[in-house]
Amino acid sequence: MSYFNLFHILAIIIIIALFGGFTYFIILKEKRVKAAISLLIANVTIMSCIAIISMMLIDRYTKVAVIESFQGKRTLINETITYTGVVRNIGYGYINSCTMEIELINAPVKKLEASAFEERGFFQTYLGSSNNQKSSIKAEFLIVKNLPSGDQKSFGFTMPYPAHFNNHSTKYTLDCK
Repeated sequence: MSYFNLFHILAIIIIIALFGGFTYFIILKEKRVKAAISLLIANVTIMSCIAIISMMLIDRYTKVAVIESFQGKRTLINETITYTGVVRNIGYGYINSCTMEIELINAPVKKLEASAFEERGFFQTYLGSSNNQKSSIKAEFLIVKNLPSGDQKSFGFTMPYPAHFNNHSTKYTLDCK
């Protein structure tokens, strides 16, 4: 399938018709050559901007997918977490690819440790020290390719799970094109 759906093609036809109509009126009505050239450049610029914005808006509202049955299972032997689920295309358009950006956030520590009140120098405070552990990790995965309207596909991926995480929360965003 191609990137464009019916709405893309209709928008392109309308924009080309408007461009042709404005160009015809500029050439027909404007007698000064320099003014006609500047109006033609403005016409090309404005119609290009309208075309780009309309393609992005059509993509946003016709290529829509949802994730169903999303779950993660942690594997202790190799410190990884495996996510599985199903992506369903609920939009009008054909989806070429869906990427998922996932973030694991470690639960905050409920009690204060004595190390929070120790004196530290400038470099340790602002540049960090080697024993600081990250409280979150992010990753991005391509989960689906070529998904027709109304169809669904299962996916799965594995990512490293830091050993120092106690209890985590998961945030994800789905981006389909």
